[in-house]
Amino acid sequence: MILSHEVEELFPTRDLAMERANRLDRKQFPPIVRLNMPFDTERLHQEYCSLSQQVGRNQSIFEDSVVKDALKLRFRISANAEHYWPVILSRHSDIAVDVQSRIDARRGISWIEHQHQLSHSRRIRSVETINTDYDPLVDERLCTSFIPEIKGTYIEQLLSKFSARVTRTRFARLRPGDIVSEHIDNSPNFVIRAHFVIRTNSKCLNGYRSNQIESETHFEKGGVYLVNNGIPHWAYNRGDEDRVHLLVSLDGQEDFDCQNGDKS
Repeated sequence: MILSHEVEELFPTRDLAMERANRLDRKQFPPIVRLNMPFDTERLHQEYCSLSQQVGRNQSIFEDSVVKDALKLRFRISANAEHYWPVILSRHSDIAVDVQSRIDARRGISWIEHQHQLSHSRRIRSVETINTDYDPLVDERLCTSFIPEIKGTYIEQLLSKFSARVTRTRFARLRPGDIVSEHIDNSPNFVIRAHFVIRTNSKCLNGYRSNQIESETHFEKGGVYLVNNGIPHWAYNRGDEDRVHLLVSLDGQEDFDCQNGDKS
């Protein structure tokens, strides 16, 4: 169990309950929002290819755990799960790793073993409310340490354009025939995801169910989309080419607010 002073170590000067109350939740946030944030798809793709050669995906114990175990529980991606995150740009902060080690010592088991014991819904509740099941190394808000290889890159320029805190960031690749099955992630008042569409084809679709209505849409190349991952959603690539997105988790909704005016 995490102690109150450890929460303060992880989130100094922040009132997390107030932040969540002042953000749109999974029932309020639109399923998909396209941001006015043009970017150079070819330049970003070149950096993706370069980083694929330099660093690959062996950068984050969080992502490794998700690929090896939680994908089966949480994302239920196809058998090609190990290819889904080819390049991971962020990892958890040192303080998150330190606090996690203390929690593990008190529990007597590792956080990965503990997470294996949790249902999908308990995992989500644990990070959104920081309850007794909470593990810092499952909290995307704490993925604030970025690999040095992006220093001075176009990727770094793009990330600096967001008003909200940028956290967990990685490239996602759906190969031809790959499917991300229907699932639900954290509410947007916890984190919201931005998708930079770098490579796609007309047979790549993202689906969601909102108010009992199912819809599927094609994310256009060069577009940047905020996605409400707190509702049932899925994706698939039925084309002949890879779909490559840069996925950015945002700890805040300032970029949506700036585009749409004050939400009140």
